[in-house]
Amino acid sequence: MYELSVAQELYINSRARAYELEARELETVRVGVGELAGVDAELLRAAWKFVTAESADDGSHLEIVKIAAHQVCPQCGAQPEKHNFPSYCERCKCHMRVESGDRVELLEIRFQHELAIA
Repeated sequence: MYELSVAQELYINSRARAYELEARELETVRVGVGELAGVDAELLRAAWKFVTAESADDGSHLEIVKIAAHQVCPQCGAQPEKHNFPSYCERCKCHMRVESGDRVELLEIRFQHELAIA
């Protein structure tokens, strides 16, 4: 399952950042998932729960923002209609370039705040 490896990588990067900032447990990790990234959002959420289970970050939330894909022809500048992702330009037959929406990006990490006891 591809989503498990994605969740593991997100968790490793999030924990590394927490360590750098001397932060405590993760509260929310916000990620952008591109329309063409090949990642199922529900499977990624389930994988996140599995990866963080029995850790200090058990119960942390994975927030997923869907990123729309955008293609453009580098030769003639044509842009296909939404949800139509051809390999080649219909006008000039040049290979289409994906401008966005083809990856998973770590957007934001929120940490739990430690309560001070007076």
